[in-house]
Amino acid sequence: MSSARTASKPCAVNSCTAAFDRRRGSSTRRSSRLPTIVLLGSIMAESAKIAGTVFVATQRSAPHECMGVCMRYENKVVLVTGGASGIGRAVLDGMVREGARVMFTDISNEVGQSLEAELRSDGHDVRFGRADATDPDDATRIVADVVNEWGRLDVAINNVGGPGRGDKSGGPLEALDPAAWRATFALSSESTFYGMRAQIAQMLAQGGGVIGNTASMAGVRPTLTASVAYSAAKASVIQLTRYAALMYADRGIRINAVAPGMTLTPAVEAHLTPEEQQAFVAGIQPMGRMLKPSEIADSFLWLCSDEASGVTGITVNVDAGLSAA
Repeated sequence: MSSARTASKPCAVNSCTAAFDRRRGSSTRRSSRLPTIVLLGSIMAESAKIAGTVFVATQRSAPHECMGVCMRYENKVVLVTGGASGIGRAVLDGMVREGARVMFTDISNEVGQSLEAELRSDGHDVRFGRADATDPDDATRIVADVVNEWGRLDVAINNVGGPGRGDKSGGPLEALDPAAWRATFALSSESTFYGMRAQIAQMLAQGGGVIGNTASMAGVRPTLTASVAYSAAKASVIQLTRYAALMYADRGIRINAVAPGMTLTPAVEAHLTPEEQQAFVAGIQPMGRMLKPSEIADSFLWLCSDEASGVTGITVNVDAGLSAA
């Protein structure tokens, strides 16, 4: 609508209100007794009499619409642990697509360096840091590397996890080797603690930040398709997330978790045929399929963005309907 046309025809909302005010002024006593719904109905009826008028909003309150590619992380500094494959890789891809500067870690130098070169050749501001997430010194060093590179740490995603050596899904608890229990806890719980410990220290120093932790539906709802150690470890991640969120809520740090259901990561693809994958989720995930890593990543991208600025201490279940079954 041109400015000339706007000037010659008053806004329908204003015209409607003015007309209603005139009518109301002639019968103040009667209209004052009208129920609220009748008053609203009168306003809407008056608006319909304004021929040819189109309602034009002068201000929009719709939240954060993306026209094309969202850039929710433009100039944000992000750390993604376990970022070279699976869910971590999907989070990494989403972050750089939305403008973030990202440090990602992996246990393999070869895989990490190759991915760094690929992303940098595409114009992304990305660094790879080789790290063992079960080593608290490595966790501290990686945060220092991020700060040395970009001056701060806005967002951290703790994504390392999995069964430790000797741990088997569905194995009986009484036969579980304590070494396998400890290995799984180191990989799936302690790694998150060590990461958060270093990340929170930096975020307190700079005045705030956001942390996202990868949990698992195995930690939300027991299932014999996961090991007892893995289930317990991921349950501890959820409780750690809630506790820390409460502790730092008034200090500018938000902390949330995402609990994926069975997800088609490269590791799953390598060990299960498509038929085996389908059989694996049958009767467990009502959607009847494996989740995609990008579906998990999308939840992190929302939770750690400013769109979720009032959200802390929750776990988002991305589980293909498992929670409702």
